[in-house]
Amino acid sequence: MTDLAVRIEAILFHSGESLSLSQIAHIAESGEEEAHTALVHLEETLKNRGIRLVRHDRAFQLAVAPEQSGTITRLAKEELEAKLTRAAVETLAVIMYRNPVSKSEIDYIRGVNSAMILRNLMMRGLMDREPHPVDRRAFIYKPSLDLLRFLGVANQEELPDYTQTRKLLGDFLKQQEGEGQVVEDKEQAGTHQ
Repeated sequence: MTDLAVRIEAILFHSGESLSLSQIAHIAESGEEEAHTALVHLEETLKNRGIRLVRHDRAFQLAVAPEQSGTITRLAKEELEAKLTRAAVETLAVIMYRNPVSKSEIDYIRGVNSAMILRNLMMRGLMDREPHPVDRRAFIYKPSLDLLRFLGVANQEELPDYTQTRKLLGDFLKQQEGEGQVVEDKEQAGTHQ
């Protein structure tokens, strides 16, 4: 597999969501034509593996191979029946106190990729995902009504130390943005409360 195809595989794995050809090319620091050629190569390489490269319009994503669906169904059932992990609780806290919040913000605050945890929390019905108001290729995450009901609160403002914790998280993101380490896309969208 070419170096570019390997980089693109890593990009798609890390993202956990579909990316456009232009996004992939930009992140991989290549031209779109070279990225497309590498994607074709990656698709061919993955044909007999447990994951596949899925295309929809001009967007690409890694997904489980259809013949592995039974295995993944069993895994998903076990995940849903298991207790929430510390990482899942941490992610829920970020969503509750930062609502609405983008995946990039969650990842930055936690310091790790949260794609699999977000998927698990959505499967459990603990959060909702909506299109990002500015970037329709991305999503924002909010606590679900089921989560609020489970916690016994009418809204997130009833959470312990809500105002102070929300401000601390906001200040952290702004500080990092000032240092050029993260872009706060919700400021542009006017979605802060």
